[in-house]
Amino acid sequence: MRFGVGAYTMQLPGSTRAFCPGLAYADDGAPTIRRSYGVEDVEEIMELVMRFALEGKSTATSGKVIDVEGDSVCVHGDVTNAPGVLHGLRAALGRAGIEVRSALRAGKAAPGPREGVRA
Repeated sequence: MRFGVGAYTMQLPGSTRAFCPGLAYADDGAPTIRRSYGVEDVEEIMELVMRFALEGKSTATSGKVIDVEGDSVCVHGDVTNAPGVLHGLRAALGRAGIEVRSALRAGKAAPGPREGVRA
């Protein structure tokens, strides 16, 4: 299983949809905005991403377990601890045998001005 992990959202040719653990989800699977930003709980984000990666599921704001689709994970770079979140995710996914690669290096997008950005 392979997932691209990026610090910002990109539209890649052939890419379907990114799971965004920093957002909340409605019962129908639509992403919604969280009430606050600043610092993400790394353990919570790791749990959300692992559940998505292994089961294709998340928990909606109502508490209902929902199916979520995606072929990548988007970690928002506007939280102060985004690098720590990325390092935690890379380690957790690696321990589960899931290959992690940058969306920029996935071979699906032409190099652009952000080519040097690393996930």
